[in-house]
Amino acid sequence: MAGVEDAVEEVEIEREEEREPDAADAADAAAQEAVEAGVGADVPRQEGADNALLAALGAVASDGGASRVEKLRLQRQQLAAERKKVQRELRNEERKRRRLMEKTRNLSTSDLAAVLGARVTAKAKPAAKAKAKADPGAQAAPTAAASASSAASRATDAAGGDR
Repeated sequence: MAGVEDAVEEVEIEREEEREPDAADAADAAAQEAVEAGVGADVPRQEGADNALLAALGAVASDGGASRVEKLRLQRQQLAAERKKVQRELRNEERKRRRLMEKTRNLSTSDLAAVLGARVTAKAKPAAKAKAKADPGAQAAPTAAASASSAASRATDAAGGDR
């Protein structure tokens, strides 16, 4: 009987040698890395081949159910919401501009010139203040504001005062 037992043992050894070492070694290496990283620490450890399987399951379980696919879906939802917000803001700005342009069609040339002159004056005042702060010894020349007002009045006079 000893001969039969020896033959069975030799066959088992040959089967062990024939198994795919690359896949098994890769699984063992991945399990070892997971163990070293502390992934799956809540899974009880067993000796042998079950250790790799338990470590892999622990890694999946410790993910908290938030897989990469779920994270990407959430990101897609956030981007869609942001896109809707930007579209809504763009539509509102376009509507505002259309309303403003409609109002300007009803203004006379002299009204438009007065509005433009007021804008130039409003822009010139902060620039004059900044210049005065930068050089407190020199007086800020009100020429920018004055020239803007005179340019607006000249434009009104040249346009004939009205439409």
